[in-house]
Amino acid sequence: MGNERYNAVLIDDDRRLLEGLRAALRAEPYDVHTVNDPRKASAVFAEVRPEVIVCDYQMPGLSGIEVLSHARAVLPESCRILMTGSPSLTMAIDAINQGAITRLFLKPFRIQELATAVREAMERAETNRLTHRLLLQARQDQRLLDRIKQLAPQIMSKLPGDRLSESGAIPAEDYLPHDSHGILQALRLHVRKTTQSSGGTGA
Repeated sequence: MGNERYNAVLIDDDRRLLEGLRAALRAEPYDVHTVNDPRKASAVFAEVRPEVIVCDYQMPGLSGIEVLSHARAVLPESCRILMTGSPSLTMAIDAINQGAITRLFLKPFRIQELATAVREAMERAETNRLTHRLLLQARQDQRLLDRIKQLAPQIMSKLPGDRLSESGAIPAEDYLPHDSHGILQALRLHVRKTTQSSGGTGA
């Protein structure tokens, strides 16, 4: 899952169940946090920003739907899994209508099934994060290219005249590396130096 840390939060007032879930997920490549008081869940959400939240339905103080509804408000991209040993149509309708859950597990269930669901959710979270970064990088590269177009007359005027070919073109291999990543890096460096020398802020 890369070098970044991903987080799962398990919420249940049953400490033994929490420890069992934590033990089952210990080998997974993400951090697992447990909360046995649902009223403390919001503070944990703010601290670790979990990608996956697993919560029991029946708990003192707050129901699982209330906890996951809050999670949806503050962490809309999170995967929210509700566990319940007493499913009802009303409960299911409330959970769906409030958009609180993305998965429902009925007790008793196999721990491995829950571990698989959490792992799949983490993989989707990583994919979404990488996609978002690629889009940001594409926007930055587009801004860089736009800046290069603006600076093109200045760049051409500073290139050595004896390197012009008969067509007036500059041999690209004399100024840029052959791989596309290196090309972008070279262009960024040139734009940064050009802008700094003119008193600007850079691309």
